[in-house]
Amino acid sequence: RCGNVDMPQPCIGVCVWRPADWISHALYDHQLRLAEPGLRAARSLSVLLARVAGVTPRAGQWRRNWEALQAQARAALGDFAPDSPAPESPPAGAPRPDPDPAARVYLRPR
Repeated sequence: RCGNVDMPQPCIGVCVWRPADWISHALYDHQLRLAEPGLRAARSLSVLLARVAGVTPRAGQWRRNWEALQAQARAALGDFAPDSPAPESPPAGAPRPDPDPAARVYLRPR
């Protein structure tokens, strides 16, 4: 039985459903907090890279332009702290995804 609630008819086994694991909200929030510094750094570096790609210095202004881009790069790299402490463990009591196949939800393909 596939568990499809849309079709009250008996299951004949022709649906294409794929299993998807659930994850707890607390564990998701924890992992998101760990990823946020890298995501912020990626956004700021992406903005800087777009600026570098789109800038053409005026005649005689290449040095001033280069120094401004260097300052912006330093600021963007400051958002990324590779020397940050090791990630802490998940919050106490945060449930882990259940590896039990019976604890899966099935999604209809698009």
